[in-house]
This record gives sequence, structure tokens and C-alpha cells, in this order.
Amino acid sequence: QIGIMFSNLSKCFVFLFNVLIFIVGAVILGTGIWLKLSDKSFLEASKLILNADSQNQLSGLVDNNLIEYAIIAYIVLGGLLFIIGFSGCCGALRESSCLLKTYIGLLVILLLLEIAVIVITSLFYVRVMNKAESILFNTFKANYSVYMGDPNAAESPIPKLFDAVMINLQCCGVTNDSNFEEAVRWQEMKKADSVRFNGIPGREFRVSPACCKSVTTLDKKMKKSGENSKCPKDLTDARKEGCWPKVQSLIRQYAIILIAIVAAVLLFQIIQISCTCCLIKSIKGY
Repeated sequence: QIGIMFSNLSKCFVFLFNVLIFIVGAVILGTGIWLKLSDKSFLEASKLILNADSQNQLSGLVDNNLIEYAIIAYIVLGGLLFIIGFSGCCGALRESSCLLKTYIGLLVILLLLEIAVIVITSLFYVRVMNKAESILFNTFKANYSVYMGDPNAAESPIPKLFDAVMINLQCCGVTNDSNFEEAVRWQEMKKADSVRFNGIPGREFRVSPACCKSVTTLDKKMKKSGENSKCPKDLTDARKEGCWPKVQSLIRQYAIILIAIVAAVLLFQIIQISCTCCLIKSIKGY
């Protein structure tokens, strides 16, 4: 009786879990195929929110081939989950040893791929982080300009994004506050007569107003905030720590949680494989 009850529990567990995997896989696969067939969907969507200059800048940051590879990877992931969910559901429902063995094989492949990704990420973590810092700094250097809460003050969404990050993370620049000396567009645009903050003309700015400690929101209040402060001309009231060190600190802070989640996913997959093996044995009458 205990063996039959355990077999039924294993069957229900495998079936219900794989119904969820099947649905998720179908959604991902369908979305990936739609993106592949409508390969201009990203461009069409970008036209609704970006102007021509912004699109050119973003296309320089993200290679079209990279988007293509990402869509293919998305389709492969969706297809793999779809097949895993299908074989698991049908195998458990019809008590088919063949389908269940296929399901176990696919789970093992997925498990090995996940372990490979973890190992590669661990080995190349420093290199990836250095590359990401380099890309971020070059983007900042080439595209950052004066925004200050005025949608007409900057032609690209990139300055708005950097300002939002600097305000929310309470940081300044990519690596430190001296990055603005190398920001080509910022150095040019801050000389405009319309650029002022706290009565200070833009040509006297040493950092972006988003670096000022008195600025806590990304809107038109950036034009005038903290009247007693001489920031961004005087760096006494400006943040000095770069945003990239802050991001790295956040990654380290949440690394333990991420490791715990990954470990739980791997353990759950191992339990799935074990339950499926037990179900196959019960089907064969062992």
C-alpha cells in the first residue's frame, strides 16, 4: 500500500510540475517564433519611443547579430522547456516508460547545461565584469549629455538613464566623479546658455546636477534644488563614488540569495529525476 501511494504521489508531482513547464515553454517558444518572424518588431517598437538619433546610438550599443542570437537562444530555450514539459506530462499521464526516460534524459541535459553555465560564469566572472565596465564607460563617454529634467535638453534616452541611475544609487559617473571630464557630448552641451542649475551656468559645471546630494528625483526640479548649495560647481555637496562600484557592491550583496536560488533549482531538478525514476520502476512493477 505504501508503495502504491508513493507511486501515485510521484505521478501527481511529475504531472503537475510539467504542466507548468509545458505552459511556460509554450509561451517562450511562441514569443520567440513571433520575434523571429517579425524581425523588425524591435525597430518598429523603438520608432514609437525613440527619435532617429537615439536609434542610431542604441544600434551602436547593441549589435543586430546579438539580437538575432538572443532570439534564437530564446526559441531554443522555449523549445527545450516545451519538449520537457510535454514528455513529462504525457509520460506521467499515460505511464509511458519511453516518454519518462526521454524526460529524464532531457532533464539531465538541462542540468548539465546549467552546471556548465555556472562553471563558465565563475571562471570568466572577472573578465565579464571588466568588459561590462569598459562598455558602460565608453557609452557614457560618447553619449552622456545634459538632461536636467527637460525632455528637450537631450536627444537621447541614454542621459536620462544615467541620471536616473546616479540619483537612485546615489553615485556619480561610471567609476568616479572625474568621468565627466571625458564625456565629450556633455562637455559640449553644458556650454549652452539655457543650461543652468541653482543659478550656476552650465559652463561652470564640474559634474552633472544628478550628482548633487540635494537632487533626489528625475524631473524638472533638477533645474533648481538645494538653493544653498553650489553644486555642481563646488563638489563639496556632490556624490563622488562611481555607479559601477555601487553595482558591484549590490551584486555581492545579493550573491548569496542568487546562489541559494540556483542551488534550490538544481536540487528540485534532482528530486524530479528521482521521482521519475521511481515512477518508471513502479510502472514496470519492480
